[in-house]
Amino acid sequence: MPITASSTSTVMKAVVKIVNFVRANALNHRQFRALLSEYESYYTDLILHTDVRWLSRGKVLTRVNNVIEELKVFLREKRKDDLLVHLESPVFLCRLAFLADITHHLNTLNLKLRGRHKILPTLMNEIDVFEAKLGLFAGQLRQSDFMHFPELSKAAEIHPNVVQAEKFESYVENLKSDFSTRFKDIRPLNSLFRFVENPFASESDPVDMASSMKLLGGDEAALQLEIINLQHNNALKSMHKDSPESTPTNFWMKFVDVNDFPEMSKCCKKILTMFGSTYVCEAGFSALTNIKSKKRNALTDQHLEDLLRAAVTQYEPEIKQVAAALQSQPSH
Repeated sequence: MPITASSTSTVMKAVVKIVNFVRANALNHRQFRALLSEYESYYTDLILHTDVRWLSRGKVLTRVNNVIEELKVFLREKRKDDLLVHLESPVFLCRLAFLADITHHLNTLNLKLRGRHKILPTLMNEIDVFEAKLGLFAGQLRQSDFMHFPELSKAAEIHPNVVQAEKFESYVENLKSDFSTRFKDIRPLNSLFRFVENPFASESDPVDMASSMKLLGGDEAALQLEIINLQHNNALKSMHKDSPESTPTNFWMKFVDVNDFPEMSKCCKKILTMFGSTYVCEAGFSALTNIKSKKRNALTDQHLEDLLRAAVTQYEPEIKQVAAALQSQPSH
């Protein structure tokens, strides 16, 4: 039976129950760590899953998959047959291995999308790259090629018929389809994103680019002429190609003169200032929850604002220079 979203959810819930049984009880936790040491396992403990940090799921799944035999022994000793039955099921083990691998790939994408100063064109390029990878994965899984699925490859050596019957490629194809559907509204701007990253590329047609920028409030006639002028500006082309500081942001903010290219600068700067993710906002809320704890609930709004500003700013004061400028207190 092909794997579905509901079946992967069932696997995740079972894994969480097993991990919680081991980690939630101090005695069980201590005994399981002793068991891993006795078996000379490469790993010394299980990772505790948390819903707040969903990136931990991939690590939890991989760790559980690598200590299956030790978990079986431990659950038998504890007579937890309701949990043991999962680890003795070939279907469950194959799905666990697949879920560990695909979650690892998703985690890798998530980490690339996080961070400050990530512009929308760069983020959309990462999404496009990941979709292409999903297409590759689906084709390879269809041919029983597990090159990019190391955990599933191990499971296929033990349960080849089960892995073949699960049709994991259909799950990957559905995932690829979900990505396409989620980002379909912004895909028409992909050519404009590529222009912002590299306006000198041969596929950047002035008529098409000007038509796209018209959606951002630019004057189409003026844009066509400005694009041609830019693409034939050898000085800017050289800066874009050779300057070590020539990131898309620096190129449009510093190198391109707004007086020479007013319409194009306006449109491209709108693209650069679009928020591609909620990372900055989430980082602010994370800093806020760390500052305003139960023990510091008497902070005034002004004090809280000052602390939050200090926590999220990237400004680095020159402490030594400031200290040197202060007049020291003379001795009496």
